[in-house]
Amino acid sequence: MKPGNHTVITGDSKRAYVSNSGNNTITEIDLADLKILRTLNAGPAPEHLVFSNDKKSLFVTNPRAGKVSEISISSGKVTQEWEIGDNVHGLDIGDDGKTLLITAKKGDLLAALDTKTSEIKTIKLVPAPYHLNTINGTGKIYVSIRKESKLWVIDQQSLKILNEIKLPAGEGHQMAVISGS
Repeated sequence: MKPGNHTVITGDSKRAYVSNSGNNTITEIDLADLKILRTLNAGPAPEHLVFSNDKKSLFVTNPRAGKVSEISISSGKVTQEWEIGDNVHGLDIGDDGKTLLITAKKGDLLAALDTKTSEIKTIKLVPAPYHLNTINGTGKIYVSIRKESKLWVIDQQSLKILNEIKLPAGEGHQMAVISGS
């Protein structure tokens, strides 16, 4: 097994899922025993991961293929794939629980994929949208920019740019959302 790229952890902190882009899999780990439970098929070169709202599926970006795959946690197999665009990267799920939000770096795209109907809406974000996060209940998407020191703030429903946040220096990269209090 090749080293992992990205990890998501279940809400009860009992399991972790790690993408392995080198061998097209996701590793399921029991966090209490620190043991590998099984290996799930994940499509070509999986990277970023997010759970479906019902926690029955994982969605994963496949950058080299320009796709996003849905993996059934129970079967461990890819159940659906969607073509998004060159070098998909950032991934999160919208407030409605069915829309995946995805960036495609080379295509300068932000895509909103309805996982129930497979409808895809896109907007151009130039230059180079990178990672993204949502804060549940706000209706906003925060998108970092690979080539500039700023973040875009985008409305989840309309995909319109609401604002830009200037960063002090460097490139926008990964973000973390802290829930609670």
